[in-house]
Amino acid sequence: MTQTIHIHLSNYSSKRRFLLAALFLFVLGGMATLVTPRAFAAEVAACTIRINGTYENVGSGEFEACADAIHQAGTTVNGRYQVGQWSTYTVVTDVERNAWYRNTGNRRFSYYGAVPEIVADAEPIPADPNDPDGDGIVGDADRCAAEPETVNGVFDSDGCPDTIDDLLTFAENDLNQWWDQLFTESNLTYYPPRRVVPYREAPNQRLENNAFYTSGGHYIGYDLDLMERSLNRHGDFAPVAILAHEWGHLVQANLGIRQEYTILQELQADCLAGAYGTYLEERGNLEEGDLEEGLQQMFAIGDSPNVPWFHASAHGTGEQRYEAFQHGFDNGVESCIDVYSS
Repeated sequence: MTQTIHIHLSNYSSKRRFLLAALFLFVLGGMATLVTPRAFAAEVAACTIRINGTYENVGSGEFEACADAIHQAGTTVNGRYQVGQWSTYTVVTDVERNAWYRNTGNRRFSYYGAVPEIVADAEPIPADPNDPDGDGIVGDADRCAAEPETVNGVFDSDGCPDTIDDLLTFAENDLNQWWDQLFTESNLTYYPPRRVVPYREAPNQRLENNAFYTSGGHYIGYDLDLMERSLNRHGDFAPVAILAHEWGHLVQANLGIRQEYTILQELQADCLAGAYGTYLEERGNLEEGDLEEGLQQMFAIGDSPNVPWFHASAHGTGEQRYEAFQHGFDNGVESCIDVYSS
């Protein structure tokens, strides 16, 4: 999943972001002393580069040609790194042209080495006649041979671009299974939503541009237009974060949690959504930048600073929602239950 926001937050949030960036630098920098095999270097595979949070296909080629394309055109992360995909590998390059790679599902990067610069008059990365859209899915398995598969490590592999429906269907099933597993491990009974209702035309104005959980029918609903705007504006983890927040309310209902102030109810749901992000990361589903997408989304839907803490519809300012989501990501479900309580 993958895209960005930087505003003045509290010292707490700034330190969190600094530590995350420092950890990213440490992991990559620490790998530079390793000697890794280059057996795959001469292979030809699909190459995509990350620009403004989305992956754009640049054809097929060898690893070094792809890494050079990523270095030249990728979006800078933390002012230093560019990110892309080659075959099933996430590829990161830095401003000194060093390259690292990580296969899907692997949390650690391996150091490849310095990538040579491709001279301007060199032949461009050629298109593979067996894979004209360069998405790595060939033959009859590619149902959309002229359109590249979305490279995100989460959805299907039918060769067609993934849609907001694909994304949310995955997230619904995954959230349900994850919470069911956690409840079972705690010897608690989990009651899944009776239904999840996406809609395009809201039945009333209150539901326009909204997502919600209702205890009356024990179901979740969301405006697909809202989710699509979230996807386009922030990246593919952003609408998942919204849905995970609503699942947080469903979990609160299962546990009988009812806070004295609405804002605590909402911030706790943000925190639980962040905890789901940790689960995705541990399983290898999150790409570099996905956490930031979720944090951006939480900040973007925060209250105006003049909304009182005790207001009946208070959800928390952007900074508060950002911090709650980050807290869940860093500390997990139990801490969310303990910290955000009346």
